[in-house]
Parts: sequence; structure tokens; C-alpha cells
Amino acid sequence: MHHTTEPTDFVGRAATIGLRQMFRPQGYFDICTVRKVAQALGRVIPRHEEFSLSLLHCVSWADMPPGMRQEVLDRTMAALGYPAVDLEVLEQIAKPRSRVARIIGRIG
Repeated sequence: MHHTTEPTDFVGRAATIGLRQMFRPQGYFDICTVRKVAQALGRVIPRHEEFSLSLLHCVSWADMPPGMRQEVLDRTMAALGYPAVDLEVLEQIAKPRSRVARIIGRIG
């Protein structure tokens, strides 16, 4: 994985909050958010993964089969170079010192 910049605390928190917002159950998948997070963190999403994920752009989580939201989260996190995170954990990342926020903040 190619890393061009070290994320600042702000960038790490902003990326985390943006991902959390996108993966809320009442929301939808947004490939633009994933691309922006990657760009802010100086990451390159593998092309095949970006294309696969982009097929779901603007599709509501409610319109996907059960388990699909977790699968998309897993693939998104892997594409960004993050460790796997359960949806339940992701929903807690707004807390400033959460485990997930610390993990994401350390990845550069």
C-alpha cells in the first residue's frame, strides 16, 4: 500500500467521522466519501476494489441484503488499509478516545 502523508489528528478524526456517517443504517454507500478519505490520508485504493465498490454508489443500505453493509464496510476498510471493524464498533467512533479512532489515527 502506498502512503504519501501522515494523517494529522484532525484528518484521522474527520475520516473516521465521515466513514461512520456513511455507514449509518439509514444511509447509503458513497464511493465519493471513500475516495476523499483515501485522498486525505494519501492512500491509493486498489483499482479493482474501487470499481467493485463503486457499483454500490448511492444504494441505500435498506435496499441491500442482510449482512451486506458489514461486507461493504470490511471491503472499504481493507481498501483503505484499515483493520477490520464491526459495525457496532464503528458506531462508537464519535467518542474522541475510542479504540477505532486511535487505530485509524495511527495508520499513516
